[in-house]
Amino acid sequence: MARFLNGSAWLGRAIPQRVATLVTLAVLAACATPPTNGTVAPKPTVPVDSGLPQAPPAMPTKPVTEVPLDAPAPASIPVGPVKVGLLLPLSGTGAAVGTEMRNAAEMALFDQGQDRLVLLPRDTKGAPAEAAEAARSLIADGARLVLGPLFSAEVAAVKPVAQTAGVNVLAFSNDWTRAGGGTFIIGLVPADQVARVVGYAQMRGLSRLAILAPRDPYGDAVVAAAHDSAQRVGVTVAREERYGKDNADLAGAVTRLASGGDAALEEQKRQLAGRTDEASRAALARLQTQAGTPDSGFDALLIAEGGERLKTLVPLLAAHGIDAAHVRLLGTGLWEDAAIGRLPGLAGAWYAAPAPDVRADFESRFLALYHHRPQRLATLAYDATALAAVLAKSANGFSAANLTNPSGFAGIDGVFRLRGDGLVERGLAVIEIGPEGPRVIDQAPSALAALTN
Repeated sequence: MARFLNGSAWLGRAIPQRVATLVTLAVLAACATPPTNGTVAPKPTVPVDSGLPQAPPAMPTKPVTEVPLDAPAPASIPVGPVKVGLLLPLSGTGAAVGTEMRNAAEMALFDQGQDRLVLLPRDTKGAPAEAAEAARSLIADGARLVLGPLFSAEVAAVKPVAQTAGVNVLAFSNDWTRAGGGTFIIGLVPADQVARVVGYAQMRGLSRLAILAPRDPYGDAVVAAAHDSAQRVGVTVAREERYGKDNADLAGAVTRLASGGDAALEEQKRQLAGRTDEASRAALARLQTQAGTPDSGFDALLIAEGGERLKTLVPLLAAHGIDAAHVRLLGTGLWEDAAIGRLPGLAGAWYAAPAPDVRADFESRFLALYHHRPQRLATLAYDATALAAVLAKSANGFSAANLTNPSGFAGIDGVFRLRGDGLVERGLAVIEIGPEGPRVIDQAPSALAALTN
């Protein structure tokens, strides 16, 4: 079931009250079996592909018109089938996630219950040259919009092909540097996550922020977003430490952060560390726990890290007195991982991510169809396909004006808005890691803030 706002009334079915001001892209059919053949039309039923590997744990409106719900389409809306391309790695690198994203896209198409959109899946094989050739094939076959590809290098190869043909692209990558020129990056990027959690921290009275980030493009993006967000909400960036790939460099960054970069304090610690008497050991212990207290210069620490590296980092923080008992630990969407939610050193920490409740329904339905839970990126393919199905029924279809409607859209991953520069804005929830796992402590917004000049 899809809904789309145009002018001042719903073009679609009645909507739940909680999303009454938004486009709702996705309500899954409880017992539907989506098609899985190559060129996808909305309603045929085929056997479920049960040979997919088990997915690993989770790991980037129109104004209203007075048009009756059952009114015929305006004459300006074209009739007949509308072709949309779907570029995914269905073999080679990324085949497992690519196959699950294809299945999610077909679920979305089937759930829309309309017969105009024809989905044309193509295999990129996870390779830029293959992705570019697949894009050329799709455009030659009449695709008016391209969904995908997944990997950054593939997006770079597809972008000029689509741009030359005047076809817009909704890429699943989270590489924001590929955005623009008709290519929209709809992956989960860090800027919104940082802005949301820093803004929430300020609302809760935290005003002195420290940043710990790797020396790589992801760390660069998090640091830039943190400085921008802090300036907008009146938070001071008190300290910032970067580190490389080496664990010793990571440990050094934590030490510098805890000491505030005070060379004299570091020298004092070094001297005490070489002594064995009880008084020296006690003095060293006091210095090690002194950093990270409310007097250390920051009351919140934003960590641009996830996965195994975060598991290494958390004990280092605790050893230097920087933990949830002294400062509020803040994270990014990299923390949207069941294993991270169980780390005891992160109890009380906050991060921003799409609200998990709507996705839980999608995951349970995917599980019923394919007998395992989907990988995290599957929702991107569902939302993109649902959006394509909705816009296929509108005047001007997949034009940049339709795609960048300032009021935005709502889907499995919450409300989102495509910007003119090709980036995505998302409405995110704030989640706290507790003794029994993550829990939402501030709900995702039901609408995005109005754009201002």
